[in-house]
Amino acid sequence: MATAHPKFSPAWVSNDGGVIAVGDPDFAEAYAVDPGTGHINGSTRLESGVMGFLANLHDCALTCEGYPGYVSWLAKPVPTIGFAWPPGTNWGLLLVVVLWLLMVLLAITGIVVWWPDFRRFSHGFRVRTGKGRFARDYDLHNVIGIVAVPFVLMWGVTGAAFYLPPVKDAWLAVTGGTAADPQKYSFTANAAAPGTREIGIDRAAAAALAETPGEIRYLTTPQDGYYSVSIASEGYQPYGARAFFGGDHTVYVDSHDATQPSQSPGTTGNTARNTGEHRTTPGDGVIETLAFATTMVCVAGGLAVLGAGLAGRYRPERALPALAVVELALVVQAIADVTGLRTGDRPAEPATHLAYLATSLVLLPAATAWAANEQDRWAAVVIAVALLALAVVVIRAQTTWRPA
Repeated sequence: MATAHPKFSPAWVSNDGGVIAVGDPDFAEAYAVDPGTGHINGSTRLESGVMGFLANLHDCALTCEGYPGYVSWLAKPVPTIGFAWPPGTNWGLLLVVVLWLLMVLLAITGIVVWWPDFRRFSHGFRVRTGKGRFARDYDLHNVIGIVAVPFVLMWGVTGAAFYLPPVKDAWLAVTGGTAADPQKYSFTANAAAPGTREIGIDRAAAAALAETPGEIRYLTTPQDGYYSVSIASEGYQPYGARAFFGGDHTVYVDSHDATQPSQSPGTTGNTARNTGEHRTTPGDGVIETLAFATTMVCVAGGLAVLGAGLAGRYRPERALPALAVVELALVVQAIADVTGLRTGDRPAEPATHLAYLATSLVLLPAATAWAANEQDRWAAVVIAVALLALAVVVIRAQTTWRPA
């Protein structure tokens, strides 16, 4: 690269499907290099053409200057109106956040409007092809809409959480998560004596592999005094071998000193290792699948019951079969959970986890018994609140299940 393109400043190198990709610091230009011969196969401008426009639209809401589709007025900061916007908020970002929140509203109201009541539940998924074009198109609209609801809700909530601290904090509170620790993804290199030469990519790669054996998928040249090396352990293929998503370990190597031993990420040292691996336990698959399905059903059912109750259409006898199915799923999940505990799994928070597990089993029967003594409208409110609370309990039980 230095011989063929002396003005090009390489900042990262990646194993991209058997071809070495070398890119610049701005991720604007990349060259494809044959790993066997060193021949440069070609180059591409990452910020140009259709892909550049899509990247500008998706990442910047058309506010990335220099990319196709850039709109200058969207990149202007939003003026304060009595409160401070999050740092970096411009009109493009504000527009995208509003669209995300509208997606959440669309998903919730769509469930309420679509819900056919439990007795005619299957009607919500039928398509009447022999009843004329209007009936067919109306049914297709309903079916496609309700199938898309989980995805629309996911995009809306997670998208807003990226840029709105209150949404992010609420999401973390509900799911039991914690904000990423910046120290986990940082490394402070040792101070080098004046004139000390950098160790180079080859020695940095060797030091990283000595710390974490595997296959190097992505490596950045020194930034702030260290190399960052992404390594895939044997058998790790979440995104194939492509570009920035190739490894499950990241190793930081001092650009002037590749000696051992390793130290914890976020500290000063020679080589630091950060791993994203997760130990899979025997019951994880069953528990996670049931937890996800139960949570979705509880949220959708809770909103639907609440809407039916407010509209005066809630009928307890129609709701009982569906509530029984939810309770059965919770019992199966509890059995899988207990089986995992008996076979050696140890949650990070055993007491808290068991408390959530017990609560998940008794919450719905208790709410059903309470609702039996209420009028239909208040009975619907009780069941709706129980279902929504149950979704939170299931999520919390899932997060406390993570092995210690």
